[in-house]
Amino acid sequence: RRAAVSSFGMGGTNAHLVLEESGGSGGSGGSGGREEKSWELLLISAKTSTALKTATANLGNYLKSHPDVNLSDIAYTLQIGRQALEQRRFIVCQNHQQAIEILSNINDDSSITQTSQAANKNLIFMFSGQGSQYENMGRELYQTQSVFRETVDNCCEILKPHLGFDLRTIIYPSTPSTPSAPSAPSAPSAPSAPSAPSLADTIYAQPAIFVIEYALSKLWISWGIRPQALIGHSIGEYVAAAIANVFSLEDALEIVALRGQLMQPCRRG
Repeated sequence: RRAAVSSFGMGGTNAHLVLEESGGSGGSGGSGGREEKSWELLLISAKTSTALKTATANLGNYLKSHPDVNLSDIAYTLQIGRQALEQRRFIVCQNHQQAIEILSNINDDSSITQTSQAANKNLIFMFSGQGSQYENMGRELYQTQSVFRETVDNCCEILKPHLGFDLRTIIYPSTPSTPSAPSAPSAPSAPSAPSAPSLADTIYAQPAIFVIEYALSKLWISWGIRPQALIGHSIGEYVAAAIANVFSLEDALEIVALRGQLMQPCRRG
């Protein structure tokens, strides 16, 4: 929906504003907008240490007097709608009561209180290689964060014709000790692989590592955390290249799948 709002001042000051419905961005998770998380990050910032104490107390008092306000909305406003000043403090909580208790017992010397000097700091994403994989890696993110889940799903769909099955069945098995994936791919060009797919096998480990690292990067970027540089080891190099748009996601996944197939029959090391 759209609306036009006009204000014509007698002194000649005229303003015309066109408003459009958000369409799902902003607002609380309960109203169909931003998704609510099981944990919330509350940020407090002030110019002086005295002002930081006051801001901390004010936030605690607000939470006490407004127990029905959505905690996700409070966290969002503190992160997006407040200026980042030198004196900073943060808490991680799950509900109002927990936040109030933490705010009431904060020590000025605690690790969650720091002084930040204004500077343009570079952020670098570093990606690990094979050996860092394990079953159910990132499962909570997959269950709670739509950007992460959609990226994983998209990557796994692209990989299906290259692997011959859905990689999600071994990254997130229904029973952790008993993978429910079908048998390995049987394409003539692919080397033989174990009959019970496992993340311990190179042919599956390498695409799985790529998918999770790529999805995690996309999640951080969606939060506004953007790298100025990227570096990786082994499979991590391919993730860095994909994030840097050296090649398309489809090309990267095809290369990674083929790389795993070629390395599968090689000796360890």
